[in-house]
Amino acid sequence: MFKVALILVLFFSVDLFSQTRPLYSPSAKGLNPKSYMIKAAGSYHPTNGIFNFNGEKTSLNGDESYLMTEGNVELGYGIGTKLDAFISTRFRQISSKHTNGGSTTLSATNSGVESFAGTVKYSFIPDDKIQWAMDFTYRQTSYEQKFFQSASDIPDTELVLGDAGQEYSFGVHTSYARNRGHYLNSILKYVVPANDLSDEINYRFESAWLWQRLGIILGVQGIQSLKKDNFTIDPQNKPLQATGSGGRFNSINREKVEPFLGINWAFNKWRLEGETGLTMSGVSVPNGQYFSLGFVYKTSGVTGDSFKIESFKEYVIEATVIKVSPRGKFLKIDQGISSDVEKGTKFDIFQTDYFGENILVASGVAYEVGADSAIVKILKKYKKIQIKKGFAARGY
Repeated sequence: MFKVALILVLFFSVDLFSQTRPLYSPSAKGLNPKSYMIKAAGSYHPTNGIFNFNGEKTSLNGDESYLMTEGNVELGYGIGTKLDAFISTRFRQISSKHTNGGSTTLSATNSGVESFAGTVKYSFIPDDKIQWAMDFTYRQTSYEQKFFQSASDIPDTELVLGDAGQEYSFGVHTSYARNRGHYLNSILKYVVPANDLSDEINYRFESAWLWQRLGIILGVQGIQSLKKDNFTIDPQNKPLQATGSGGRFNSINREKVEPFLGINWAFNKWRLEGETGLTMSGVSVPNGQYFSLGFVYKTSGVTGDSFKIESFKEYVIEATVIKVSPRGKFLKIDQGISSDVEKGTKFDIFQTDYFGENILVASGVAYEVGADSAIVKILKKYKKIQIKKGFAARGY
């Protein structure tokens, strides 16, 4: 499948690049003010075996099996130009065939609402092609955990839905736009998991190639344990839970490395997201592949273009700032008489970048006009943003 993705990248390597939304959203990019986002996704996680406490890979016995399916619904709202809030609910179903320490194979299932979560995210103003963001997430499960002294004490139909308790995480997002059709993105999160598991670092690094409607994402994600589990030295003494045959929960210093492939397809106002990944190595985690499919829908909210609409302006000249005076009072743009710029033509100055930002910064008038350039005098500033070379100047 990874070879197929590379072939598609080469096949579509033509200049068909479009805007990042709705095809792809770099994680450091925030929502527009007063905009809404809804995301719904389902995932399928079969298990072939486990990576044990020592990182050794073992297969499930012939009569054993373990399958987890999940559904997640997330709602987001752009509170301001930099601050977003999200709430989400996770649903989960698990089935397991396993032994109880003897030769008897048992079957158990469990399903329901697994947890609720809330996230606050702060996105910094983009610096040309780079943008950063920070977030904080709190997650609470909807159930409590039971502990057992031995495998024979676990009821035949008992099966945990996850790691019970409260989880906290603090994340840093970095997004880099190489051009409008290629993005690099990283997420690093310090996580304090539920169920008294060891603190850990969760990471995700990806490279996204975008065309008119198609996006291909290749990357790697995983977990790096900080090895703070209370039973690191004597894992055999850790209290048992009804985890079934999957080895997914009640782990000890869990770690994993998981390459993945994602394919996005954009429609007019929403997109489909498909992804698959495979656990290549790990400690105290399942061994298997996952598949997910979801959709994302966003409203536009308040954008830079809203100023144009609300002021009933129709821009007829599109120019770029090519020089700024030391005090920022005058600008030189790359359009002049040949583009119908006249002395007194009014201009709005916008900050634009590869992340879709389009912020009205200032307005002014053409002060001097040449054949292919003009000097614009700034009359009013709307934002405390330094005007730089590359900003858009739109005349009307």
